Amino acid sequence: MKKHLTLAALATGACLLLGAAVASAQPWQRHAGMGMRGGANMLATALNLSDSQKTAVEQLHSALLTKVQPLFEQHRQQMAEIHSLLDAGNADAATIGQKVIAAYATGQKIKAAHDDFDTKVSALLDSDQLTKFKALQSMRKQFMGGHGFGMMAPPPADSE
Repeated sequence: MKKHLTLAALATGACLLLGAAVASAQPWQRHAGMGMRGGANMLATALNLSDSQKTAVEQLHSALLTKVQPLFEQHRQQMAEIHSLLDAGNADAATIGQKVIAAYATGQKIKAAHDDFDTKVSALLDSDQLTKFKALQSMRKQFMGGHGFGMMAPPPADSE
């Protein structure tokens, strides 16, 4: 009996932690699309791109949007489903876990698309522009927590 109560307590704790993780992901999701709009123009201004660089970045950005917009929608739906299950009050931990893993995988696809975009843009830049671009990337990662889209970052490793 003690073993079952302990397992139930652990499962409840895991669900509460998961709920906190899911809830904390939502504010970023609302802002995700805002960062996508005007991204090519923002880069052109911030990096002082030449006309040919602007054209190339606009094409890369358009391709990125085409790739990630359906993924953002899929991720939003996945997170909404997780919230619905948690809000129902009797969510099965295994089901929630599987859905969180699926949402995380979608977030990793979004991250991979952004990483590919960053690599391609970096190849177009001179050294000064690249330095500025890396600073912008760093700010984006700080805003995002340096991790996959819409998911909590793992705790930092101890540096002993």
